Amino acid sequence: KDKVQEEIESIRESKALVEIPKYTEFFGVIPQESRNVLNRKIPSQFIYTKPGRGGLELSYISIGYVVNALNEAFGEFWNFEVEPIVPEIIKSGHVVTKGTLTIKIPNGACIVKQQFGSSAVKFYKAPNPNAGKPIDVGDDFKSAASDALKKCASLLGIGKELYFKDADLIEKSNKI
Repeated sequence: KDKVQEEIESIRESKALVEIPKYTEFFGVIPQESRNVLNRKIPSQFIYTKPGRGGLELSYISIGYVVNALNEAFGEFWNFEVEPIVPEIIKSGHVVTKGTLTIKIPNGACIVKQQFGSSAVKFYKAPNPNAGKPIDVGDDFKSAASDALKKCASLLGIGKELYFKDADLIEKSNKI
């Protein structure tokens, strides 16, 4: 037996925990079927690129992919709440949100992940008579909220290869 299984059995025997479901792993209580969805590699046709700061090219996945993966992994047992942070930031050209992803596992466990998301405010350009004014700050906040949800989901494994470039190396080294 490995150390993780021994520790779980020790907890069971000590009655410190009333019951550990069969699918429980040391790292949490997420069912294996859901873990498979969270940790699967993203097919290349769902990975896009966009220009980033400093001339870098950034890879990303769409919010639709993330929502679909969360639905597949947890059904209706997840929720996402968004809180705008310092609306005055709009003046600097960016909006920021704090997102909270909450997942309720059918066995009663609850997982909560929080992350910040941001988006550049889009402004009208000349010769438009509204040049210099924001086009639609609501859309910018939605974009920031999507960014926060994608970051929360990455903490569960969705798109980890985009956010954590060494994720595969770490995963392989943990199996050695």
